[in-house]
Amino acid sequence: MKIAIDASILEYDGRGISKATVAFYQNFKRLYPEVELYLMQKKKLVTDFSVEHKKILSPFHLSEEQALNDYFPSEIKKLNIDFVHFPFNGNNSEYFSSVRPKAGIISTIHDIIPAVIPYIYKMNRDDVARYLAQVQKNIDNSDILLTISECAKQDIEEHLTLKNKLSVIYNSYFSHIPSDTRNKYGKYFLYNGGYCPRKGIEQLVDNFLQLKLRDLLESKLILTGKEAPLSPRFEALKKHGKSRGWIIETGYIPDEELFNLFMNAQALVYPSRYEGFGLPPLEAMNLGCPVITTRYSSLPEVCGDAAYYIDRDNEEDFQAALIKMEQDENMRQSLIAAGKQQTLKFSWEKSARKFMEILQQ
Repeated sequence: MKIAIDASILEYDGRGISKATVAFYQNFKRLYPEVELYLMQKKKLVTDFSVEHKKILSPFHLSEEQALNDYFPSEIKKLNIDFVHFPFNGNNSEYFSSVRPKAGIISTIHDIIPAVIPYIYKMNRDDVARYLAQVQKNIDNSDILLTISECAKQDIEEHLTLKNKLSVIYNSYFSHIPSDTRNKYGKYFLYNGGYCPRKGIEQLVDNFLQLKLRDLLESKLILTGKEAPLSPRFEALKKHGKSRGWIIETGYIPDEELFNLFMNAQALVYPSRYEGFGLPPLEAMNLGCPVITTRYSSLPEVCGDAAYYIDRDNEEDFQAALIKMEQDENMRQSLIAAGKQQTLKFSWEKSARKFMEILQQ
């Protein structure tokens, strides 16, 4: 069997979907070494595809459109590729209709957030319609459709028309015990994720500071992830917290440092409004870090009964969770034990085996 993988996401993003794609294929290749992997690559990768593979490298003089329209499909046919996988929401699959039916098109649709919560992105009805039309085009040109949670599957089935079965293949965690496990910060809560309105980081900083100003909380708050301006109010809150030494902002950090932060935190606070999967809570649970999160989207599917759930828009509920997590060590230990059990439901090996079953069918 030969599988070609679109490397677009690996060429510009070293996180999230990129890391998941590499981890998935590392395990897939380990289980099925006889499968030949090919990477369709236009430029230098940001994420190292550290899996045994061959390259289908676009000539430098070709534009991206020429590579997608002509060069890559032509090479797919010459090499007798069996499947072409588009791991980033099916993007670029529309250019490869000429390789079918000899080569099957696989599209992984991680989520359709702009259609589910358009107000977060200030999208009007026409914007959403255009977005869904593009996703529909990707779906229509696919022979195998995958997504990463039952919640995402439900959303896709509700907003789009599917001719083929949509299968769920879960992500798993990357985390491992870091070489340095020392706690460098004392007591702290941890946020890990992008600075995006749907993630609830502004509500977190607001509620945290209210407790600190009333001297009801001992812990600091560490913010990790790609920094971006959200609102003047958020910037003012964050600036005040940092000036008092209550908030530490690290930006994007290497995995080893992040895993250390998970291991020593009072809890990961992840008040997101929508997640196609929600990897940080799973990473946290795997490293013995309790999780405070919401019941929105896929988060209960990932966390099960192993998280402390809050209504992120209810200040009293949010603040009570932070206080209880800091003061009730018995509850923390109970959540840690439950989290360890919950993570057993997810593994890259299980996902790789399910993928092969789908391809064989």
